[in-house]
Amino acid sequence: MARDRDAKRERAEYQRLIRTSGIDPATGLQSRANLEERLARIVSLPARSRSSYGVIAIELTNLDEVVARFGLSVGDNLLRTFSEHLRDVARNTDTVGRYSENIFLVIAEIGGDPVVLKNLLARLLHTLSFRLETKATSIAISVRVGSVLCHEVHRDGVVTSADLVAAAIAELSSEVSRAREAEATDGSSAAAASMAAVTDAQNAGTGLRTVDRRKEPRKRVLKRGQIVSASLGVVVDCTVRNVSARGAALRIDAPFAVPTEFDLVIPGDGTRRCVRLRWQVGTDLGVDYVDR
Repeated sequence: MARDRDAKRERAEYQRLIRTSGIDPATGLQSRANLEERLARIVSLPARSRSSYGVIAIELTNLDEVVARFGLSVGDNLLRTFSEHLRDVARNTDTVGRYSENIFLVIAEIGGDPVVLKNLLARLLHTLSFRLETKATSIAISVRVGSVLCHEVHRDGVVTSADLVAAAIAELSSEVSRAREAEATDGSSAAAASMAAVTDAQNAGTGLRTVDRRKEPRKRVLKRGQIVSASLGVVVDCTVRNVSARGAALRIDAPFAVPTEFDLVIPGDGTRRCVRLRWQVGTDLGVDYVDR
């Protein structure tokens, strides 16, 4: 009983320290309370002074899907890895924290220059485009981002910190960053390449259709295919939706962390090609052919 009482006291003290530290225990980033305190100081400034700040909202869109499919431990690993990437791109003058379960905020000092906010946004999109590698699988990370200039947020009466957050979240776009797409693009910056691979904003509700920006013309097809990974012992049915000289666009029946490299088999015409995953948005994915 004495040990049980000691353990309860230790847990209570740990929770108290977490609350007073202002750090989110799952990510090591600033807590929501700290973010709101920082935003409250900004909104208390005159409008002209608020022009020195911008707010970026980042939504980790497939966190729930990862937890449901792979469990809490993989979800926690994803949060930690995502937070490390977020810290890497943030500057010393920025405040970075976790606002809710899968929404993160960057409060950026931009000196009244919107270009600074735009450049930071591009770096975030590039850096937050990665795959979480586990012993069992490779998980593609997808994000949506939105940003606002603090002095441009208006409201009848007094602007609050909640207004700034709501405005940034309202600007969440369908942009999905894919660093590996950038690696395959010649003659353009990594940030520009990741920005090019975006989900069609008009179809954000479904999250299925993507903007066609390939250099080679695509031929639309509708064929039954299979994703085959001999090393992982995986065979997944898919639909081949279009093909080009460099690769193909596929759709699977349910969200699945597709291996980075696998064989694409089309039983109808006896085709079997080694392909490399270039991007994945939910059940849609794009692959490039690999010459062996």
